[in-house]
Amino acid sequence: MIPVANLCYCQYPITKKIGEDTVVIMTLKQGEQINKTFNKFNQDLSLAKDSLKIKRSQYDSLYNTIFLVKDSFYDWKWKYEANRNTYYKRETEVQKDKKYDFAQKIILIAIIVLQFQSLK
Repeated sequence: MIPVANLCYCQYPITKKIGEDTVVIMTLKQGEQINKTFNKFNQDLSLAKDSLKIKRSQYDSLYNTIFLVKDSFYDWKWKYEANRNTYYKRETEVQKDKKYDFAQKIILIAIIVLQFQSLK
């Protein structure tokens, strides 16, 4: 059991305290493994950065698209409100014209009726 514990402990670098300093003692194999792991993590990080840049550019383009749609919607909303107000103003004018035409017709009928009565 004791040799197995020593073998497991040898997998990790050993630290020794010399005076006020701490020194790490490791084998070449351990150093190479640490370097490989560091390089692998570094490559993974650079790939992750690249994929994040791509995602950010996609999100930026999506944001710009949404922003344009929002602007065009508010522009459309403004046009709709302007057209609606113009329509309501025109409708009130049309109603006034209809009332004016109806009054003219009533006056004309009254004049005709008065002329026929004056002929008798």
